[in-house]
Amino acid sequence: MNLNLFPGNTPRPVYDRQAAWNNPAGRLEFLRADLRDRVGDSGRPVVLMWHDGLRGWGLEKGWLPDDLAALKEVVAGYNVVLILHGHEHAYAPGCTQSPCPAPARAAGSTCSWSPCCGSLP
Repeated sequence: MNLNLFPGNTPRPVYDRQAAWNNPAGRLEFLRADLRDRVGDSGRPVVLMWHDGLRGWGLEKGWLPDDLAALKEVVAGYNVVLILHGHEHAYAPGCTQSPCPAPARAAGSTCSWSPCCGSLP
């Protein structure tokens, strides 16, 4: 499911100024309702995607630690098999746990946060 800018609920300033465009428009609550209503306890695989990354630029302009904690809470118990997001320009195969599994480390990858194990960047 496409969550647009990032799966949050409230607009965020960019650096030290307001930015009307940086508004996730309640996508976290949308995700919560959609998972509950359309996935439920089926165990179906879930693919999530959004624009801002989980590290670097995304943390500077969108995410807050509370947002990451809220996302972890919303996806807990669902079969999230893939998260796609922008801005990091990196491929991180096998990053479903922290620290990165050996094959990903060998490929020079660094892992993003994973809903499967709850690690943070």
